[in-house]
Amino acid sequence: MKPAAPVTQTFPIRPLQHGGQKSRIRQTAAGPSLRCREVPAVAGVGVQLLLAVLLVLRADREARFRVLRPLVAHRPGTVVRETRADLAGQVPARVAAAGGCRQGEHAAEKWQELDNAAGHGRGDLPRIALAQPPIPLLPGQMRYLWLHGFASGPQSSKGRFVRERLAERGVGLEVPDLNQPAFRELTVSRMLDQIDALLHDDAAVLFGSSLGGYTAALWSALHARRTRALVLLAPAFDLAASWKERTGVDELRRWRERGEALFDHHAWGRKEPLSIGFLDDADRHDPFPLPDAPTLVLQGRRDEVVMPDLASEFVRRMREHGREARLVLLDDAHELTADLPRLWREIDAHVP
Repeated sequence: MKPAAPVTQTFPIRPLQHGGQKSRIRQTAAGPSLRCREVPAVAGVGVQLLLAVLLVLRADREARFRVLRPLVAHRPGTVVRETRADLAGQVPARVAAAGGCRQGEHAAEKWQELDNAAGHGRGDLPRIALAQPPIPLLPGQMRYLWLHGFASGPQSSKGRFVRERLAERGVGLEVPDLNQPAFRELTVSRMLDQIDALLHDDAAVLFGSSLGGYTAALWSALHARRTRALVLLAPAFDLAASWKERTGVDELRRWRERGEALFDHHAWGRKEPLSIGFLDDADRHDPFPLPDAPTLVLQGRRDEVVMPDLASEFVRRMREHGREARLVLLDDAHELTADLPRLWREIDAHVP
């Protein structure tokens, strides 16, 4: 490709205070640098001159630099050395920063029939995904973290609702995707590790729904004085025993023989395999952890997934050990979405 021919442009400017005579700047792309007496004029033209040159040479980057080089050599304060290519290069970074994770819609977390999971491998991404970009934090700032339930996701209706209400208070709620990096290998221990990786040494207010509620209580009990407050929504206490009872002996045997079973994943809208390691891992954790943090438990009276008696037993044990806990029974099922304004009033009064 042949280099662009030199371009000559003449730009009239208003008279400066030099005896009232009009002056003109005539700059040739291939010519010498500006004379010293012309530098004030360049500064006076400023942005108008740059825009005119860029419009003429917008399609020719090399010619653009030949025109601009004599100007920037004198470094007048009004000349900004940023090309269109530089600006364009910023776009991918900004798009990436604004990106979010595609998630399915929230649905009720109900017990599912086990099925043969053979041939249902998935290529999951090795990362902890977020529903929104990470929130910039000042050193020592308190974090707010929402842990979703089993086979749910960051876009659950309760999670979105609470995030919007907290935003009105000027608080950002972080919502990790605990399905990642692979739903098949989901365990409570992995969820605890993900919370560690997200929070580092920061203090936090934790929200947890169902399995996320049990995990939030467990993490808080394992990290004394790190949790400022807990909000547990239909928390799945006594996890291993409850799953074994509801699954039944025959299904448990088939699950163990195959190593995995299929479950409806509500957020993704499809069946997904889950390893028997989930149940084995749950057996190793305290069924009723006792966090040392002010705890609000919201439980539906008509919940058929997590029995309401489990929430009552947890609160009883907390008080027995001198821990602060309050139980609010709602006229609702497991989803706790029948009266969201009431739900928020209870949360708003509890969360700092």
